[in-house]
Amino acid sequence: MLEKSRDVKFWARQMEEAQEPIRSELFSAERLEQHAESLAAAQSVSRTPGKGHDLAARVRDNKRVLLESYHAIAKTVQNQRTITPAAKWLLDNFHVVEDQIADINAHLPDRFYRKLPKLAEGPLEGFPRVYGIAWAYVAHMDSRFNAEHLERFVRAYQRVQPLTIGELWALPITLRIVMLENLRRLGIRIVRAQLGREQADRFADELTAHRSQFGRERAGERADEPPSHAGKPFQAIASAIPKLPAETLRQAFVVQLVQRLRYHYPSYNPALEILNQWLAERGTTLDEVVQKEHSRQAAADLTVRNIITSMRAISAFDWRAFFEDVSLVDQCLRTYKRYWDLDFLTRDRYRQAIEDLAERSRSSELDIARAVIAKIDRSSKVHRPPDSRFDDRLNDPGYYLIAGGRRGFEQEVGFRPRFRQRIKRAYVARATVSYLASITLITLGLVAALLWANEEAGLAVHELALLGLFASVPASDIAVNLVNRLITLYMSPRHLPRLKLEQGIPSHLRTFVVVPTFLNGEALIRDEIKQLEKHYLANRDGDLYFALLSDWPDADAEILPTDDRLLGIAQTAIAQLNARYGEATGGGQRFFIFHRKRLWNERERKWMGWERKRGKLHEFNRLLRGATNTTFLPLGGRPVTAPAGVRYVVT
Repeated sequence: MLEKSRDVKFWARQMEEAQEPIRSELFSAERLEQHAESLAAAQSVSRTPGKGHDLAARVRDNKRVLLESYHAIAKTVQNQRTITPAAKWLLDNFHVVEDQIADINAHLPDRFYRKLPKLAEGPLEGFPRVYGIAWAYVAHMDSRFNAEHLERFVRAYQRVQPLTIGELWALPITLRIVMLENLRRLGIRIVRAQLGREQADRFADELTAHRSQFGRERAGERADEPPSHAGKPFQAIASAIPKLPAETLRQAFVVQLVQRLRYHYPSYNPALEILNQWLAERGTTLDEVVQKEHSRQAAADLTVRNIITSMRAISAFDWRAFFEDVSLVDQCLRTYKRYWDLDFLTRDRYRQAIEDLAERSRSSELDIARAVIAKIDRSSKVHRPPDSRFDDRLNDPGYYLIAGGRRGFEQEVGFRPRFRQRIKRAYVARATVSYLASITLITLGLVAALLWANEEAGLAVHELALLGLFASVPASDIAVNLVNRLITLYMSPRHLPRLKLEQGIPSHLRTFVVVPTFLNGEALIRDEIKQLEKHYLANRDGDLYFALLSDWPDADAEILPTDDRLLGIAQTAIAQLNARYGEATGGGQRFFIFHRKRLWNERERKWMGWERKRGKLHEFNRLLRGATNTTFLPLGGRPVTAPAGVRYVVT
């Protein structure tokens, strides 16, 4: 009966590895730090990372086994059988597991995995070093995620062995992989135990049916005793238990059978005597087996609950802040006093540049970061004129990592660019020539292919020349589209460095947001005022000013009858905005209108604002720098003035 069960055979095959749950002695935070230091001292890294063990394949296999576990537990519930608390946790939260698997597949590409340093020896040889770190953390925390403990663990590890940027970013995914592996092992044990209980129920049902079949026909039999002729089925227990394929299944079988037999035969039970005898031969007792099974169920319940809860917590946790707190490279870059003023994407671009430099040189990432800071320190000690426009640029890590100082810095650290990178740089260095040459070569290639194909048709030379002339137009269109497509594929756009400005724009970065426009009708003016108000409502923090830069439309005369009315509407609307929203952070009014008079344009033969939009912006910048000879008109009897100290204009 037991050997023929397909489920039993399946789960027996799964447990051939005899893998125990990832669970070890629970450590306090202090003991966890000590363990991290000893782990770092013991682990050695392979010189050539390579592919290592295929974690992605293991994740796929874990998914399959957990899905089978889910279906097995669900089937048990459908059959109205009792399941353990651990099985209920897995059944109710399987959607969490599926989400974690999807995240793992999305955030652990093969190219990234190959770059992770691999362990050179030990039980996890060939696995990433960060996998060993996650394994130790999960084992000694019983799969419980605690951000503070993890941070202390990683910091302690790095006191002995620094981790790379890639390893720190891989840590959350690796934690999920290890917890998924642990859940797989627990899922197998849960289903095995479940199968053992089901086998025990079937065995007990057979005994009960045997008793009912023969009834109480023999005189003198007590109602609470099994029939005397039922000895053979009871003796079958001793031969049935060893045939069960795994220890956990046998243990669950015994405990469930004990409960059933005690319920049916409370006063006298020869089956219990047989079980006790069989267990005594193996150095244990029935009470010990029952206690061990209950302890196993309690431990499984706690660990599964920890895994599910930790998976949710890992997904919700701010890993960007964690990374920057524990990264030694980030700590080094933070010695540059304005590094923290940059937004996260800019800081991350600096770190990616450090990764790239370290990968193709003999220096570590931490050495590269220290070299950058050393260059900044040396640059800051060089005497320059107070008005030097290069001070800020040379004193920023980005100048040496992603900007003009990159080539020189590469030579200092011994960076060797890849062949593809050299080709790309050469192409970009002569962008216009390279672009036109690419189009020309592809066009000539297409035309040549067409002419070669038609030459065999016997066309004359002048006919081929005419065909080539007409074919060059569509061929050039194809070439342009093809070159543009290739450029977008191999030269992706880059994020421009920027400041995060979490508290708004400070006074030393005072900024004007301006909207160039024409006063060309009341409806248009009111629309522009609404747009200016929206800009303010979307950017209320910091030292910001807002202005309309306006002209009257081009005209045949310097002044038109409607000019003053339209300008008055705009002035009134600006005054209403100032009354509604109060003073600016830097003091004074927040909203402005700067309006220019018409000048005669000899070429256009029109009265118009000088150079239209470009002219407005140019004159406004001159006004901010103190010019007094602009074409802006004084309004309301006051001279044309703007707030002092404005550094940027956004249009």
